Amino acid sequence: MTETIQASRHRFPYKNAFLGFILVMLVANVAILVADGDYGYRKYTSIVVTLMLLFNHVAFQYKLPKPFGTLAKLLAWTWLSIGLVYIGTVVSR
Repeated sequence: MTETIQASRHRFPYKNAFLGFILVMLVANVAILVADGDYGYRKYTSIVVTLMLLFNHVAFQYKLPKPFGTLAKLLAWTWLSIGLVYIGTVVSR
């Protein structure tokens, strides 16, 4: 049991650092979209992928209270399926 506590303390900064990295990517993707001025459907792919990473990271790396954890996992799976359909649609065109 002591090893589990030490391992979770060791991973703690990394999951927060990765969350920060995902948020920086999201801000950069939105800034590039706005600065470019072209709002075609192909331009949203990077934002969709970044949101897929964000929702999955929050849902599965953080221990949330029971109703919020379930809701976060449902949101993550839903956004994952929507994102995959969107990417498939963009690639097939």
